Amino acid sequence: MKKTLLSAALIAVTAAAFAQSSPRDIIPQPVSYTVSEGVSAGASPVFILTDKKFAKKIKDLKPFQREAAYEITVNKKGITVKTQTELGKFYAQQSIQMMREVSDTISFCTVFDYPRFPHRGLHFDVSRHFRPKDFILKQIDQMARLKLNSLHFHLVDAAGWRIQIDSYPRLHELGGFRVGTTYMEWQKFGYKHDEHGSGGYYTKDELREIVAYAAERHINVMPEIEMPGHSMEVVHAYPETGCLKPDGTPVDFSYDICPSSDATYALFEAVLEEVMDIFPSKYIHLGGDEADTSTWEKCPRCNALMSREGIENVHQLQSRMMKHFEKFLARHGRTVVGWDEIIEGGLPESAVVMSWRGTAGGQRATRMGHDVMMSPTDHCYLDFYQDAPAYEPEAIGGYLPLDKVYAYNPTEGIAPEVTDRVLGVQGNLWTEFVPTDRHFEYMLYPRAFAIAEIAWTPDGNKDFPAFRERALRRCDILRRMGYNTFDLRKEYGHRKEYYKPFNHLAVGKPLTFNVVDTTSPYRPKNPAESWLNDGKFGDWIYGDRWMGFTTDIDVTIDLEKQTDIHYIGATYFHHPTYSLGLPAKVEVWISDDGNDWTLVSEIEPEWLRDVSRTMHLQIGEAVSARGRYIHYIATRVRPWAYAWMFIDEIVVN
Repeated sequence: MKKTLLSAALIAVTAAAFAQSSPRDIIPQPVSYTVSEGVSAGASPVFILTDKKFAKKIKDLKPFQREAAYEITVNKKGITVKTQTELGKFYAQQSIQMMREVSDTISFCTVFDYPRFPHRGLHFDVSRHFRPKDFILKQIDQMARLKLNSLHFHLVDAAGWRIQIDSYPRLHELGGFRVGTTYMEWQKFGYKHDEHGSGGYYTKDELREIVAYAAERHINVMPEIEMPGHSMEVVHAYPETGCLKPDGTPVDFSYDICPSSDATYALFEAVLEEVMDIFPSKYIHLGGDEADTSTWEKCPRCNALMSREGIENVHQLQSRMMKHFEKFLARHGRTVVGWDEIIEGGLPESAVVMSWRGTAGGQRATRMGHDVMMSPTDHCYLDFYQDAPAYEPEAIGGYLPLDKVYAYNPTEGIAPEVTDRVLGVQGNLWTEFVPTDRHFEYMLYPRAFAIAEIAWTPDGNKDFPAFRERALRRCDILRRMGYNTFDLRKEYGHRKEYYKPFNHLAVGKPLTFNVVDTTSPYRPKNPAESWLNDGKFGDWIYGDRWMGFTTDIDVTIDLEKQTDIHYIGATYFHHPTYSLGLPAKVEVWISDDGNDWTLVSEIEPEWLRDVSRTMHLQIGEAVSARGRYIHYIATRVRPWAYAWMFIDEIVVN
């Protein structure tokens, strides 16, 4: 009986301990903190803005860090906050509120805190799927709590123009609506009143409300007006901005505006005038990515301009356009930001580079003396799958679980002498496959927590297991507040095979490619290092130890001696969005001498060739054979239904 009472008492003490909050609940993790015995309940913080000891403590920090720095003390007197600015006061309030969202009872503690980077951002794509104003305000609330300070607002793209422009009204009246509810159902542009029309745009008053709401929470809204690529909606609304023949007809079908058209410059100067009237942001993002330059090469106006000005290639033609608008914005006290393609052809003098195609663009830009914002796809693209694709809603591709976001260090690969050129980091949520508000939040949280922490917390302080526990608690809180988060408690995680090398009969044996695929980049450069029989499996994402073929797969493996064989098979990665398909047929032949062959397995997965979902499918079967050589053939579907076949390890047992 005494033992039972003692156990109950221990349970009660443990429950009481977890009923109070502490700095361990704060995301992003503070620079430093201590926790001691005792609790404070319900006290209102007292703010001290002129403390000399605190001023001395932060004097060696960078200016942006001093501005945001704060110190919290929770003891028997209550809660005291020391800071020198309203910004520091605001961030201290966010930390206190985050603890109180766990419990109003806070452990005695001290917190000393300031940010690692000045730019800590999220990117919202509202072009593919329009988001109502109140939804954006709802996300700004959580950005503020996470001490994120930049909302990159992707307002325009080929799929939709989402900002009211008085001087060119067809941009939003026509470009803001389309036939088809989702991006994948999109058939054509239309007007608001058209049957089956969907979409929308923000009025200037709505955008000013968003900007003001964000500013009250110390968040800058950086608008993006995409050019010259991703501009089909512009050319559709105002055809004179496209590449035209002398008779006025289009040179070719293109998503891009014409960089040699006077109409293009007139339109975008007028647009940017109106944009700057709404957004006080120092930074204006002009896109610059993925321009389809093939139309420019055929355009009489572009060729004439290049000849007249001695422009050697189309990259320099795009650079000429970017430099024009850099100077235009500079006259208004603004700075151009562009995706890393703007490096090609020559960077505008004061431009900031946003590195998305990996980290190389950011590294190169810093060496050239430019500031960068890091947002590489492998770590920061929140439209990628965050768990095993079989269990997740359809996504654009990729695999970006929480631990991989968290592992990113924005200054990795940056020369030590130019790390100050790294302004910070940004998570990007593109929305081709994110049609609803609930889905948007599902993709955002908890990965936005990781973006916040790598942007704020010193890299040496990071601890993923501890962070994951905080993220679990934070997700619970957000769901109670009406947000829809990914269920981290049910995370499947990385592909199990990815962690365990497998020693089967073909590992390390000589492998010959009978059909040489020279067009695929998804393979080791040295054929002797083939991933097809190295005993290591890929993760959920293609390209990560998966080998991609644009031909039939036709290989021979030499087991080097007569061997009993009982199974031969391989896993294929099917992803229809990226044109990754399954084979029409898989054949396995066995030979003793490499000349006379016996067919031991033939599989034709007919029923799987038209599946619409992403999947990883093992294709193989038991065999009863003996031989030295294995001839493995996977035949593509003909006529070509998919551009690629991606295959993992060929397992022989």
